[in-house]
Amino acid sequence: MINLDQIRNLFIGLETKYPTRLGTNIRQCYLDSTASSLAFLPSVNFINDYLKYYANVHSDSHNSAKISTQLFEWSANEILKLVNADPEIYTCIFLGSGATAAINRASQILRQINPKPRVLVSLMEHHSNDLPHRQRSEVTHLSLLDTPTGLGGIDIEKLEQELKTKDVSYVAVTGVSNVTGIINPIEKIAKLAHSYDSYIIIDAAQMGPHMPIDLAICKADALVLAGHKMYAPSSPGVLIIKKVLLDSSKPIDLGGGMVTDVSLSDYAISNIYPDRELAGTPNIVGSIMLGVTANTLRRVGMHNVQAKEQSLTQYLLNKLAEIPQITVYGNLDPHNRVGVISFNINKLPHKLTAIILNDYFGIAVRNQCFCAHPYVRSLIREELWSMADDIDLPEEQVDAYIDRYKGMVRISLGLYNTVEDIDCVVSALIEIISHIDYYKEQYIEDTTGGFIHISEKELPLPLSQPEIVMEKYIRDHLKKLNKGEVEFVNLVINEY
Repeated sequence: MINLDQIRNLFIGLETKYPTRLGTNIRQCYLDSTASSLAFLPSVNFINDYLKYYANVHSDSHNSAKISTQLFEWSANEILKLVNADPEIYTCIFLGSGATAAINRASQILRQINPKPRVLVSLMEHHSNDLPHRQRSEVTHLSLLDTPTGLGGIDIEKLEQELKTKDVSYVAVTGVSNVTGIINPIEKIAKLAHSYDSYIIIDAAQMGPHMPIDLAICKADALVLAGHKMYAPSSPGVLIIKKVLLDSSKPIDLGGGMVTDVSLSDYAISNIYPDRELAGTPNIVGSIMLGVTANTLRRVGMHNVQAKEQSLTQYLLNKLAEIPQITVYGNLDPHNRVGVISFNINKLPHKLTAIILNDYFGIAVRNQCFCAHPYVRSLIREELWSMADDIDLPEEQVDAYIDRYKGMVRISLGLYNTVEDIDCVVSALIEIISHIDYYKEQYIEDTTGGFIHISEKELPLPLSQPEIVMEKYIRDHLKKLNKGEVEFVNLVINEY
């Protein structure tokens, strides 16, 4: 077992410093892990070592190909272990660059097998677990529980009412909301779907880095992960799916690697998983990086990750509750959340809040609607109506004013975040609220709804001239190579 506290500092970017509007350089406080998490340094080191042996997979004819093939297959098995998926029942397929491609593939497969007309998705879905189903089916959006502290998870009773119609091909739901961090009871949902002869896809993009997943208990037909949210940037999306479903469907993509024989008139599809679903060369390096990272997460213990994060989430919610000018969205029960919290400051546009946090405090958060427009609208609708009633503007200016507030600011936690990070962002929010007029005066709204600092100068950022930086890297490496050659020649001469 690896100690969670021991690896907390082993992430690239924690010591990155950026210039601020105050003329200082400050260490970044990274609170945007729900969008993409920072890279796990030992995994990057492993990949840098592996690249010395890199070759394509699906061959054992030379050493480098053997190494790549073995590591690629090992990585798929590590993902299965992380979610406790029986390799006799499930296979792991690396697809695309995130969850989107995997969800599209799962949707296509299940529509082949069960062509009933309807698909059920929840109101809280990311667009990637909503739009693919609309393309192929009639989608019904499931309502959420209305709790005293805000909207909660999926309403199970309403779900069963929809399933009773017997016309549902499958249910597609998120395990954890990317907006509020609210956890859905996926085991109950899966059991209910199966009891009415429907399949189920779990979008676990936000579950994977935050909490344990047990497919031996859940028995979902398909489960999707996003490697770039699991401390492995540039890694692919993952589709974990029951092999029996693939047996009953045709591969979606055709090409090299997924066939055993091709003639001018016919071709034979491989019966080996996941090969038959992997047309073309996969993202070998990214898949292996995700595999070694998953191995570390498994040894850390996802129960430990969740326990630590729930403690931080509780602390953050308590701190925000002490600030009356802040509204936090969704049900506030910290035991039914991961470390994803969306909020707004009263009478301050969400985009401006995020920009001020970045420009003056070095805090990285995300704003807008997080690719979950219907859910965000449902959470802020009453607030926007109230705002429209209260503002004193000509009617033709009301819509433009309200548009600035159609969104939220999101804080999201990762393995590397600490109580000190939470104190940092809370302190910054209090400072902004205490001097809100001053900070508003530092920015001018442009015609696109963005905000420009009154200095009209962009803060200088690293890597802003990639061609120059790349040329420097090349020259530096050539100097090292040439120095090595000179030293070698001198060594030979001296020996003689």
